[in-house]
Parts: sequence; C-alpha cells; structure tokens
Amino acid sequence: MRAIAAVAGALLVVGGLAACSAGPPPVGGPGSASSEEQTAALADDSVSSDEYEEGFRRYQACLADAGYDLLLGDGTGYLVDYSVPDAAVTSGADEACYVREFQQVDISWQLAHVDESETTQFLKDCLAQRGITPGETREEVDKQLEANGLSASDCQ
Repeated sequence: MRAIAAVAGALLVVGGLAACSAGPPPVGGPGSASSEEQTAALADDSVSSDEYEEGFRRYQACLADAGYDLLLGDGTGYLVDYSVPDAAVTSGADEACYVREFQQVDISWQLAHVDESETTQFLKDCLAQRGITPGETREEVDKQLEANGLSASDCQ
C-alpha cells in the first residue's frame, strides 16, 4: 500500500522531501506529465481535502480505464488507504496514472499533514517508551530523536 509504508521507508521519503530546498518538481508546464486538474489543485500552494480526494479519484479512474482496480482500505484517517495490483505496477499504468493525476497532490497533502502520520505517532510512542515526553510536531520529535541519539531503527 502506497499510503502505509515501512517506517524507515516513510522516514526517508518524508525526510527527503522535507529537506529538499527546491520543493517538489514543477507541474503543469511544458513537458509536464501532470493533468490540468492536478496543476489547478496546486495553484494556491495548498491542497484541500476535496482536492486530495478528487486527485485520488482521478488516479483510480485512470487505472480503471487501463483495466486495473485498486483495493481500498477502510476509509478512516487523513490518507486514502489503498493497494495497487502488481500487474498495474509492472505494466507502467500505476506510475503513469499516479504521476499524471495524483502524485504532487498526494505529496503536498502528506507533507502538510506529517504531524498526523502513523510514522510520527510511532516515533512519539518510541520517545515516550524511553521516558521522553514527545514534542507536538514532527519537527520537534525529529529533534528529540537526534538529541537523544535515536533513529527509527532504534524504535523497532
């Protein structure tokens, strides 16, 4: 499932994206693979829950048009929980549809909600188990981990 990744992998992705000073790749310009709808959703540098859900529905419809159905999770939480069929990945349909309809909206949404992520909660729990009162934000939690010489692998 794209929305539920291994803790270490999620840390690398979110950490790498947050550390990227140039921001996400540009969308909507010449040679862009992004749909007009995705570009419009990003125009104000903020993604609403409606824009996030609409982006996911476009991605899902794109895959359905290519002959693949996503397996959807329970629909709770701030992220769409889904699994992609292996055949959609190996055919290239998953990447094409994700990039065109949902990728930048998904990244923007997840970065804006990193404090709510399962990974952040996992790291907060890790700190609490060691007698450290965790900070409120992911940034504070990351600083606490570093100050205490801890990494995600220490928390597993």
